[in-house]
Amino acid sequence: PGDKEEEAAFADSCLALAQGDVVEVAASGGGWVYGRVVGAPDRHGYFPETRVSWLGRPVAGSEPTSPNLSQDEYAALREAAAAAVDHPEAIPDAPRTTIVKDRTAMWCRVRRRIFNRLSCSHHRLASTRSRFPSATGAFTPCRVSPARKGLVQESDEEMKRVILTISGKVGAADGSDLWNQLAKVMSAADANIEVCGGTFVQMSDKGKTSEGESFSVSAFGAYILPAGLSESDDKTHLGCTMFVKAILPSARVPALTKLLQTHSPAQVFTASLSSPEPPERGHSIEDCFNSLHSHEQTGTIYLFGIDRPGQLAKITETLTRFGVSVSNLRVQSGGADSSKGDFLPSPSGGPLAENRIRIRFDNSSMDTADRLRKDIQTVGEELGYAVTCLTLDSHAQFGAFQPSYLLQRRAFVVCYLMEMRKQAKVRLRRPIPLKRERRRGTSAP
Repeated sequence: PGDKEEEAAFADSCLALAQGDVVEVAASGGGWVYGRVVGAPDRHGYFPETRVSWLGRPVAGSEPTSPNLSQDEYAALREAAAAAVDHPEAIPDAPRTTIVKDRTAMWCRVRRRIFNRLSCSHHRLASTRSRFPSATGAFTPCRVSPARKGLVQESDEEMKRVILTISGKVGAADGSDLWNQLAKVMSAADANIEVCGGTFVQMSDKGKTSEGESFSVSAFGAYILPAGLSESDDKTHLGCTMFVKAILPSARVPALTKLLQTHSPAQVFTASLSSPEPPERGHSIEDCFNSLHSHEQTGTIYLFGIDRPGQLAKITETLTRFGVSVSNLRVQSGGADSSKGDFLPSPSGGPLAENRIRIRFDNSSMDTADRLRKDIQTVGEELGYAVTCLTLDSHAQFGAFQPSYLLQRRAFVVCYLMEMRKQAKVRLRRPIPLKRERRRGTSAP
């Protein structure tokens, strides 16, 4: 502080000051001066200037941890400084006023310790920093370092996709451990899992049931008898079937197969590898033109209704007649949720089912998709599917099919719930034949 108004630089951060805030300003000759903001715009607005009124004499050693001042003396000093700012007539030296202009590197140099306490609670780290004056300006405790360039390097190594199937017999307590083992194998082989799924079913543990009746393996026309599991106190076993689709470097394929052979000998593993895929370098103009002139279409078929055996056989027969290839099939069975009025999938199954089929076909003819949609709707109604929907990926961006399909599905679920309630009431109204037999028995001689 001097005899004239000065500008203070605050280049590290932008601190929003409001009227009435008590601040500490670094003095050029050493020490600190206490001040109070006497003029500032709205806290949430833009700050063209902030006027801070301070005392004329700098105070040395304002740290509460300083050996020169105790905690009580430090608190009394701050109260006296704030009171002196509010009542400048009580002191001989009149307060001075500084103007802090809004520039990129021209802000009020408020003590970093207060800013750190307000922003990130690193007060211990800030007090440690204040003991090293040479590090001021070069030490930023709350700065997020940017990501280093070149940290993730692009690899030119060829990649392969693999489809794994795991089947076998595990103990009831080892169901979750099997997922853990599979994840460790994929991690050790540097494989990235893209699609994963599986299910379990409780197996019969009766003594008369042989091992071959509960689990059997047939590979390339040959029957293989699985190895028995080690005896344990828990005699409840689960039959498991899991599938994984992952991508990994071509050089790591032998390591993956070796790990699968030795990690879980009680399960049966199969692996199907794709051809080597070169690293992605972007699409050229020729690829874009080829995709535009291609007649290949991809889409999704949605089927929802009463679950009956043999439904998928008829649907796949219809798809084969149109030359459609199925790339993914998902079947979910469950029941009706009365609280939400919608379909509720259940692992234990239920009377309702929803099928989602990813398809790929040649749409060289303009009406191929329309004819396929009509045939699927006709066959689906005959099989018990109340709601059918075929959407193409080229039209999915409009999102028009989803509201229609979901509304029709919910409407069918509501009708299904009403019908089930009517049937339940009819069953309750029926007379019990047991009472009639008792009456006849008592009246007989």
